[in-house]
Amino acid sequence: MKFSEAMEMLQQAAPDFVTEVTPLNANEAQEEFFAGGCSTAPNFVYDESTDYVAGKKQVRALLKELHREDFSEAELEILDEIGRQTRLKYDLWQMMRLFRHAKTDRQRDNARRQILRCTVALHGEPDKQTYHGLWTERLAEIEKRFADPKWSDALCLEDADAFCHLKDAFQSSTRVDEEPFAPRQETLTKFRDFCWKRWQKTFERVDMEHVYTPEEACDLLNTVFREDFPYPTEWRAMVSETKTSLSTNQKALKLEVPRHRGKGPYTGKVMLEVVLAHELMVHVNRREYAKHYCPEVAIPLPDYLVFEEGLAKAAEQALGGEIDQTSIDHYLTAGMAYYDNMDFAEIFNVQRWQLFLREIKPEDTAETRERKRQKADDEAFRLTLRCLRGTGAVPLMSNSVYYNGQIQAWKYIEENIDDLDKLEKTLFRSGKTDPTNPLHQKILESIGLM
Repeated sequence: MKFSEAMEMLQQAAPDFVTEVTPLNANEAQEEFFAGGCSTAPNFVYDESTDYVAGKKQVRALLKELHREDFSEAELEILDEIGRQTRLKYDLWQMMRLFRHAKTDRQRDNARRQILRCTVALHGEPDKQTYHGLWTERLAEIEKRFADPKWSDALCLEDADAFCHLKDAFQSSTRVDEEPFAPRQETLTKFRDFCWKRWQKTFERVDMEHVYTPEEACDLLNTVFREDFPYPTEWRAMVSETKTSLSTNQKALKLEVPRHRGKGPYTGKVMLEVVLAHELMVHVNRREYAKHYCPEVAIPLPDYLVFEEGLAKAAEQALGGEIDQTSIDHYLTAGMAYYDNMDFAEIFNVQRWQLFLREIKPEDTAETRERKRQKADDEAFRLTLRCLRGTGAVPLMSNSVYYNGQIQAWKYIEENIDDLDKLEKTLFRSGKTDPTNPLHQKILESIGLM
């Protein structure tokens, strides 16, 4: 048996993570929550058809079978780690279901502890100093905005009061020893040119002045799959009626485009930076290239995701020409749930205010303020849902990959920005790997990619 076949067998033994923890009624639950129909958390409904116990048994049986094959020590180490993490995910999903159906506080507390155990084992916990440091930076940014003389007669009492509440809750004396890493502008520009040259034909398909419907977004993506990929692919784009964020389903080979996207419409900018650069160029194409040329790394190696999410954000940011703050918002959400024990409604309220206060301007009309408030509410709900999905109450640490991965990927890109051949190999021809991971490096070296 080939190593790639063994990897695929293990992958097929696990359901898709995003699908498993996404509420079936996210949009309806959001409307009800905004209307005041629930107090601490939305009334989410989940698909509960997966047999988690049978899934774990299947993984154990598969690993026994694979250990009878003639794989190298490094390959077996990778297979064992994939098996361990897959069983942990099954444990996580099972505990989420128990949490949702718990009838007593004791049952809920026990399920909560087990969920946290699993998610920390899979993704680590937010760094407390980083969490406080990011809040300090965010509050200083808002305070600096309001210090502008233009706000002297324009700052309303409600906004000032909200900012005071944020400072009281999150102002910390924690000293930040160093500024968070950010790539040089020269690196951003060089990486943008590199990405654009690789995918120019595809990127030029986007009409930057057009707002795409979900169906039009799928049509563009499926055209790219048919006409721009240099090899045949089974990937297809489809409209999702339940998801609120774009998702690449690696098991079903589907790029799922939400009909109701939490972050707003499919503008030309979104199509270029998020749909094509982030999702297609990184999440899909890394797998597809490897599938055709180096199948040993077409299936995700364990612990690849932090780097790949960081690379996807780097590609998105490079095409946009700036480093965005979304990954920081994810980190703040996880920290509020994990360290401050805040529930869904509390986190949502904090996020909606800090997002709103960062966007308003002294010259805004009442209509503009209301539009910005609605945008902040939608984004705050999306951020809170992504952190607490599966239960509506217990934080998942998977979203910390956006902040941690972004720093990791940009550091690697900046170190190698003048060696484009190396970046081509290790970023876009190395499959589902992390070129900074020593175990992954062994596999990449064995197939001539490092």
